[in-house]
Amino acid sequence: MNNPLKYLSPCASLLFVLPSYLCAADHVVFTQNGQRYEVSGKPLVEAQDGGLLLKANDGQIWTIQPDEIHDRKQDDAPVQVLSPQEAVADLVERLGADFKVHQTAHYIVVSNADDAFVEYCSSLFEKLYKGFYAFWKNNRWDLPQPEYPAGWPNGVR
Repeated sequence: MNNPLKYLSPCASLLFVLPSYLCAADHVVFTQNGQRYEVSGKPLVEAQDGGLLLKANDGQIWTIQPDEIHDRKQDDAPVQVLSPQEAVADLVERLGADFKVHQTAHYIVVSNADDAFVEYCSSLFEKLYKGFYAFWKNNRWDLPQPEYPAGWPNGVR
């Protein structure tokens, strides 16, 4: 008679190893379109040729070709997700002083458009969000809340 518990120990060991591997941060230095970037995040996919799909600590997903990578290091520390204030400050710094921040219940919009237009577009995003979640809730499907920017506090301006 086979004992199914004999497989439990290797499986249990694997469960303790996987979370630390999945949370390890990659630090990648690369160039795209003549711009140099230093990004920390979690690799989502690594291609056989060395290409990388990386989820950065600000939530942005980067597609990085192998010939664009200058340096790549991994450490055991978990990915440090940027705080809402850090992410917005970084974005405004990259875009310039002409850009303003507008926050809704589920979105943070950074734009250099007219305030009324930004508010109008933001309201459309909110309607889409609410409709999307309502559709799935009405069909008895519980969707997880988004990782970014859910939980961002009010007043990030």
